[in-house]
Amino acid sequence: MKDYYELFVQLSLIYCKKEDYSCSKKVKAHNAAQNKLLKLQNELIKNKNYDIMLSLLDHEDDHVALNAAMMCLKANVHNRQARLIIERIYTSSKDELLRFSADMILHGI
Repeated sequence: MKDYYELFVQLSLIYCKKEDYSCSKKVKAHNAAQNKLLKLQNELIKNKNYDIMLSLLDHEDDHVALNAAMMCLKANVHNRQARLIIERIYTSSKDELLRFSADMILHGI
């Protein structure tokens, strides 16, 4: 049986920082992780693993929490909690790219 929580966290933590986008190896690793994460998200939604989704929203790393929030919105579950996470990241994250992503999500809601 897959450990969905741990796999989601591991994939979410493979990301590019602003200065990494000039390194094709890091970009490729990021893109591969995002493709796997999308498949994992679809599997979690299909299997209605809403309890895992909720626990991922509380993860200490904002990359994980933001990915979890986007997944919850896509699944139309835990919408209030997901929006609060996105708003928190938008207003308080020190990571410029995360704030930008949160901003784009909020304007798309």
